Amino acid sequence: MTVMETEGRGVFPLTRTQRGLWAAQMREPAVPFVIGQYLEIFDELDIDALRRAARVAAIEFGSGVLRIVEVDGEPFQCVDASPERCVELVDLTGHADPVGAAHDWMQSDCATPVAITENQLVTSALLRVGQEHYFCYVRAHHLALDGYGVMSMVRRTAQLYNADIVGTPAPPSRAQDPGSLAALEERYRNSPRFGDDRRYWRDRLSSLSVEDDNRVMATVPRKCTAELSAAHRRDLEVLAGETGGMAAVVIAALASFFGDRSGRPDVVLGLTTSGRTSRIMRDSAGSFDNVVPLLLSDVADSPVETLIDTARTTLLGALRHQRYRFEDMQRDRGVPSSGRPFGPVVNLRLNERAVELAGHRAGVGMLTSGPVQDLQVDVYHDGLGSLHIDLLGNSRTYGARELSDLHRSLMRFVEQFAAQARRPVRKLALVPPLS
Repeated sequence: MTVMETEGRGVFPLTRTQRGLWAAQMREPAVPFVIGQYLEIFDELDIDALRRAARVAAIEFGSGVLRIVEVDGEPFQCVDASPERCVELVDLTGHADPVGAAHDWMQSDCATPVAITENQLVTSALLRVGQEHYFCYVRAHHLALDGYGVMSMVRRTAQLYNADIVGTPAPPSRAQDPGSLAALEERYRNSPRFGDDRRYWRDRLSSLSVEDDNRVMATVPRKCTAELSAAHRRDLEVLAGETGGMAAVVIAALASFFGDRSGRPDVVLGLTTSGRTSRIMRDSAGSFDNVVPLLLSDVADSPVETLIDTARTTLLGALRHQRYRFEDMQRDRGVPSSGRPFGPVVNLRLNERAVELAGHRAGVGMLTSGPVQDLQVDVYHDGLGSLHIDLLGNSRTYGARELSDLHRSLMRFVEQFAAQARRPVRKLALVPPLS
């Protein structure tokens, strides 16, 4: 990998993933390609200590202080820790509804386009909504961090903060800097594993038809959110324990729902993956996430337990080959890299743990994982025991009422899915369409 000097900073090329994101952002300058997440904290905080911890974590990972620069009209990246980056403190306690005002503030910030060669790619803020009640918010352009990377940096910030509060050294960081991660990606693309992954996906996608899709991404997707009741969550957990695990159960449920909606026996879902297949990558930040296809056949005629087993096997294969880029799969199929993803996209965060801050547990909230071309389902634990199911839709395609009705149907379907695990999907007591 070539490193050049410009204005006293070492700059190096974008990875293949980043170049795709750069091109997408150039095509759609009004669309914010950002990740937005937050912690909800019920405790008083040492704000200066939190700011110190956030700055150290950003520098350790490098991705938190990443800059995009242009050299002779071409995009490059560099790590620039020179500006003092401070966690902004926003006091919303004077509002009639401080919590609502905090959510509005965060959603508005996530909806604001980022001038990627002029602005910081990663920003954070602490929103005070009451005595011992805060939202700790992070927004990152996808060029710098994906969702996994954001949470890695948040957890490291908490680790540094806790060590500062009790006056003990924090464990050393194991994160690799962005330059090393870029070199790691380059080595993968020149390795035998890259060829193996390419052949795997060519075989899997050989029978999949190519569909034209010229729809334009909306600036901000519509979103419906709900929390699964404790009783229905336990039903899914029991079924997961008896079959293929929670991820396979959720994939099977969503395949059943969208298969019934489309009337087709075979279902294709797009699965968001972390793109991280090694300890080095999992210990680091950066932007590696990917969307890989999950192809499930004869969904309607399969007993639920059989479908879950199929989902588990399909999921294991996809994760084993998850580093092969969506854009490369599309190119191999003769589809523009900006084309439609593989069916509704599913984003699973089922192993999220609470973040510990000075002995208090903070829950995790998802705001956005970027633009949505058609439909996306986010299923995630908040770390405090709740399971959330959010449905996001392209607002140019789905009206508010249509998306809300679809989300309610999805929730009702998931609630009854576990209770009828031994019946064929076709014979489930499916919820009727909402008028």
